[in-house]
Amino acid sequence: MSSEQSPSGAISFVDGPGAFQAIDWAGFLDREQRRPSWNECNELVGGKTIMITGAGGSIGSALADVLMNLPVATLLLVDRSEDNLSALQTRCWHRESVLPKLRFIHADILQDEPLAPAIGFYEPHIIYHAAGLKDLAGLEFEPLRVLETNFIGTLRLLHLAACAEVEHFVHVSTDKAVCPTSVLGVSKRISELLLLLAASPQVRRISLRLGNVLGSSGSVVPIAVSALQNGTAIPVTEPMAERFFITAEEAVGFLLDSLRIPESTVLLPEMGRPRKVIDLLSFLARTYQPEGLDHRFNNIGLRDGEKLSEQLIYEHEQLEKSVVDGLYRVIGSRQVDVEQFEDDIERLFELVIAGQKHGLIEAMSNIVPEFQASPGLLGYLN
Repeated sequence: MSSEQSPSGAISFVDGPGAFQAIDWAGFLDREQRRPSWNECNELVGGKTIMITGAGGSIGSALADVLMNLPVATLLLVDRSEDNLSALQTRCWHRESVLPKLRFIHADILQDEPLAPAIGFYEPHIIYHAAGLKDLAGLEFEPLRVLETNFIGTLRLLHLAACAEVEHFVHVSTDKAVCPTSVLGVSKRISELLLLLAASPQVRRISLRLGNVLGSSGSVVPIAVSALQNGTAIPVTEPMAERFFITAEEAVGFLLDSLRIPESTVLLPEMGRPRKVIDLLSFLARTYQPEGLDHRFNNIGLRDGEKLSEQLIYEHEQLEKSVVDGLYRVIGSRQVDVEQFEDDIERLFELVIAGQKHGLIEAMSNIVPEFQASPGLLGYLN
């Protein structure tokens, strides 16, 4: 995307995954935006070796941009996309600070080489796991690929972290993991449970349950902006659909602050009230067309796996304040049979590795009973 600025001065564009971070989202969010406490961040990461998987993606690269300006010793940037990694490396060349040391690792979390040797050699203190597939509707027709990456990839990385005696393992989850209606959502919920029940007491395991990150790749913002720039109708799935929204800066701040939590848990950040997607699209239209030009919406209806409204917690969960303002611990009241859970995980693992579609929904539902398969997924698997 080329660099330009609106007459109001509210927007500036840069190339790369962070292209929309400079939009002033205050007018849309209608709430105070949370700012990280940089002094405390310095203490949390000072002198540490930190690994980010999915470092070339929207959240991973935003996190990397911040960590590059903090007193981190070594930053290990992992991505399976050569293009994303190359773009990140190009941006890093222009940084002003001399710390941290940067290591770019072209690796897939599903492959031992070169990820396992890198973890063994560098011995990261902290792993931020931001890698994963996230195209909700499109992935309904690729369930095995989603589960392989989001479930088995997380499982393998947890094992490597336990072997390397990592101090903190922070997993990027989503509100779509709550009562999931998509393979993306159920894969993230399974990963949350894996972190909670993993037998690695020396690793502090955190899942951060985020809402929609404004401007992230593949989200509604770049799609709407592209339509506005091309003069075409803005696609909207359902005018009354509601979502919880958070800025990339807020997401990074919560990822950093999660290191202050003293126990393994699922965390939920304060994101304000849910906002209608149509309000976001109208905000973008006013922002990009400050002269008040007409804009059109094209209602396409909810797609497979999408909900009208998202939930933040299950009925058997409650929120508890943590030591960090605006960050809540998600406490579950349901008892989990660990032995049965391990059997269910093993069964799902076997199905995915074998590429077996038959029994897949049952295996996912055994782990996440609230999972409701979409019509598209049912049609694909039958």
